[in-house]
Amino acid sequence: MTSATIPGLDTAPTNHQGLLAWVEEVAELTQPDRVVFADGSDEEWQRLCDHLVEVGTFKRLNPAKHPNSYLALSDPSDVARVESRTFICSKREVDAGPTNNWMDPAEMRSTMTDLFRAVCGDAPCGWSHSVWAPGRRGPQAGRGDHRLRIRRRFDESDDADGHGGAGKARWRRLFRQVPALGRRPLEPGQKDVPWPCNDTKYITHFPETREIWSYGSGYGGNALLGKKCYSLRIASVMAATRAGWPSIC
Repeated sequence: MTSATIPGLDTAPTNHQGLLAWVEEVAELTQPDRVVFADGSDEEWQRLCDHLVEVGTFKRLNPAKHPNSYLALSDPSDVARVESRTFICSKREVDAGPTNNWMDPAEMRSTMTDLFRAVCGDAPCGWSHSVWAPGRRGPQAGRGDHRLRIRRRFDESDDADGHGGAGKARWRRLFRQVPALGRRPLEPGQKDVPWPCNDTKYITHFPETREIWSYGSGYGGNALLGKKCYSLRIASVMAATRAGWPSIC
């Protein structure tokens, strides 16, 4: 399918051309069955929770003792950050720092593109979020309803033009984040596993372009990319190149 024929792309809650072009780029690469734009509403929250209970990712706790609470059990192979699979893909190796793993950005981009192209048929979600400054938002696209639910609790998530100003201004500091879980499309009638993940994992950062690509993991900071990946690693590069920014790490 081309991006023009993928259901859901025409429902974007923004007219920001840069953001729309990026979403189309992700859709062209991953070939999803449909695209969903998250709005952070209570109705969406409940719909996601009900769906996750239905597919076995969530177990609803006793509503009398623990209202609106759920248990989610991760895969035993996906329970921690994987520093050995975390890469800083700066143009110059020296800029990655002495304790980080470095890979040439062109080489890593080729590797990640091949991996993402192999993951098709899912329904990625797209949402905007702000951990710190209202009006400075970051879009994230990826598969995983439970990560979207956590994202709503972790920071502010809403429609693209929902707080002060037109869409064009809101995305001035656009950065790319593309988490994928890395599995083949399900066969007709095949049930998904409660916690999809992959033995092959990559958490990659491209400092010069402010991009983060993550593959194969649904765990915490490996998938919630606005956390350590952006708020520490990418933001530290941004702070180093902008006068007046505070030191954050």
